[in-house]
Amino acid sequence: MLATVAVAQPLPMSTPTHGPRLILLGTGGGPLLRTARAQSASAIVLPEGLLLVDAGEGSIERMTEAGLGPDRIKTILITHLHIDHVAALWSLLLHRWAMRAQGQLEVVGPPGTRAMVDALARASGPIVEASRALGADAPAIASMVTVTECGADPEQQVTLSAFPSLRIAFARNSHLDADQILDVKRPVSLAYRIDASGWSALFTGDTGPSPAVEALGRNVSLMVAEVVDVDAAMEVVERSMHLKRDDLPGLRTRMAAGHLDAQALGKMATTIAPQLLVISHISPGVSSPSDGSDKRLSAQIARSFSGRTLFAHDLMTIDLQSRRPAH
Repeated sequence: MLATVAVAQPLPMSTPTHGPRLILLGTGGGPLLRTARAQSASAIVLPEGLLLVDAGEGSIERMTEAGLGPDRIKTILITHLHIDHVAALWSLLLHRWAMRAQGQLEVVGPPGTRAMVDALARASGPIVEASRALGADAPAIASMVTVTECGADPEQQVTLSAFPSLRIAFARNSHLDADQILDVKRPVSLAYRIDASGWSALFTGDTGPSPAVEALGRNVSLMVAEVVDVDAAMEVVERSMHLKRDDLPGLRTRMAAGHLDAQALGKMATTIAPQLLVISHISPGVSSPSDGSDKRLSAQIARSFSGRTLFAHDLMTIDLQSRRPAH
């Protein structure tokens, strides 16, 4: 009994002590699981709570390592509905429910987000019913979440109830434009810009070259962007995903068109001119952040972009006002 009680104690929660900061929870790109890099997720730590951008697999474990509890999440901005950006969403919903998080979680994302969240809430029903130890009056998960969908109309801003002082703008990027070759309705992928007093941040999401993203991010103080080594990613597809290059028509073409390689990222950053470029969503991802890939890709980016650059690793923390790594 004592052991059970000890295990059940909540984790200690850290609170901001020196202004708003960005924590890179997951810096890997693509659906494969790795130990060195979790999938895409970033946390902005504010006095009001946490604002997440994406929730890839491993992000909840990285939050735990950072001393951040799921009950502190107020809003999640989802760039698009690929597995490496949303795989941990169900886990986050369940853990917020188990902790009786106060206030509703606002999930913002492209069209399809509401259907996904509704389905996850329905799938949680048996878990809620089975968890009588947490109280028969446990709320339904659906009652703890609200969804706002963006990108289907010309409106380019969204207001967050938990963060009224933040200005949130978005733009459709080019990540999924090549999917028109498929016989499906073209999905939407978004980039987000966040403006606050003393700092601003652009999250490009997964994107290829995109005038819309460049216009959205112009003169932002901090830019969080992806980088993809297409040739290396294709090798990983064949080696680790039980697929051959011919199994998925146009995969390489779509990967090259819908992502930023080092050269394209350098050119986009030069146009946007951020005070700090943070390189994340690194694909195919490396087995170790220090295997040399960082230096090679950084050198390629520097051929076009001469500004300050940080190659991200999981749990890297950046002070948003100074644009410096925080300790």
